[in-house]
Amino acid sequence: MQLISIGDFVDLITVVNEKGIKFIKSKFYFSRAKRMESTWQCIYNNSSDWWLVPKIRKRWNFIISGNEQVTYPDFVVEKYLNKKNNLKMLSIGCGGGTAEIAFSKHPCFETILAIDISPKIIEHAKQKITTNDPILHFECKNFITMDLNEQKFDVIHFNSSLHHFFNIEIALNKVKKILKKDGIMIINEYVGPNRFQWTKTRLLFINKVLKEIIPQSHKYRLNNRIKKNNVYRVGWLRSVFSDPSEAIYSAQILKLIHANFTTIAEVELGGNLLHPLLKDIAHHFIEENSINSGLLQKLFLLEDQLMVSENYSDFIFGIYSK
Repeated sequence: MQLISIGDFVDLITVVNEKGIKFIKSKFYFSRAKRMESTWQCIYNNSSDWWLVPKIRKRWNFIISGNEQVTYPDFVVEKYLNKKNNLKMLSIGCGGGTAEIAFSKHPCFETILAIDISPKIIEHAKQKITTNDPILHFECKNFITMDLNEQKFDVIHFNSSLHHFFNIEIALNKVKKILKKDGIMIINEYVGPNRFQWTKTRLLFINKVLKEIIPQSHKYRLNNRIKKNNVYRVGWLRSVFSDPSEAIYSAQILKLIHANFTTIAEVELGGNLLHPLLKDIAHHFIEENSINSGLLQKLFLLEDQLMVSENYSDFIFGIYSK
């Protein structure tokens, strides 16, 4: 892994434009935990996050549920939990709580405990629900260190959070201890290369698509006039200072899950192309019009081709039992 890349300098300018110099200053902590917390303390609406593109979300819905209008919380409840009741769920690394709120609308749950290490994002999530919600509870907790008092859960949920753990094996061992015998673990996760260290072959493919498929009008980064003309690997220095936990051991996730749990369902969501390609330029694809629809359809086909050639998917939706 190289110390620094050209892309790191471009990303620095992009982050300053999107989040301000105050966010950059928040990274100058000796404490790794403080740098991590600063990442998740920043609440902002960034329409250039690729996972916010409506057509991409519909694609994932279709891959998981067979219906682009049915989200994975609704699908999981309908297919795997519909004959159960009084369920207890623990959601680890809940972020803004969107998925947890969706789960809480189903009567099969008695309680949903949603935790995150960021106090600010927990407060942000709480603002989305009524103060006296009897089912959903948001709390600022660290899963590894929290005392669950021998509690057992029917459902344990990771939504883009497991790849931030420094020791995934310890996290999964704790899951095994607190998951009921007939319970399920749900993941919606990045499981691709550690620290986003794409292979040279993949980078060549991505940059070819960027050059030949993405129009010039769609290459401008959010809130500035700098074009995205190349995709680079992330440098070590940026990884350590930006978010030390970002995809640190992501490539181990599936291996460890398969060694410790039984697979009930597992589907490939892709991201091999779309994730690095659309980073910082996804805001151009938010509007659902004929031009964007045509471009995204081409990109979906190319992503499917890349997944076949690599025999791997960077993002996985899975359901597992003990």
